[in-house]
Amino acid sequence: MMTREMMEEIFEGYCVRYDMDWYEVFDGDLFESVMTEIATAEGLTPDDGDLLDVLLDRDPVFAEWYEEMAGDL
Repeated sequence: MMTREMMEEIFEGYCVRYDMDWYEVFDGDLFESVMTEIATAEGLTPDDGDLLDVLLDRDPVFAEWYEEMAGDL
């Protein structure tokens, strides 16, 4: 399982790479890429189902991190 810091590092990488604020990446199409990278690092594949649902169900660290950002949005 990934740590929160690892997830944030991936997420921040997308923000920097695309010169976007966190909420633009989180609320946009790029977040799918963020989730895919996190899921892949955790050994999941798109064949496992909707990545957001799978990550929320299987990874409490991801769920907490995601819910905090959603709340801040």
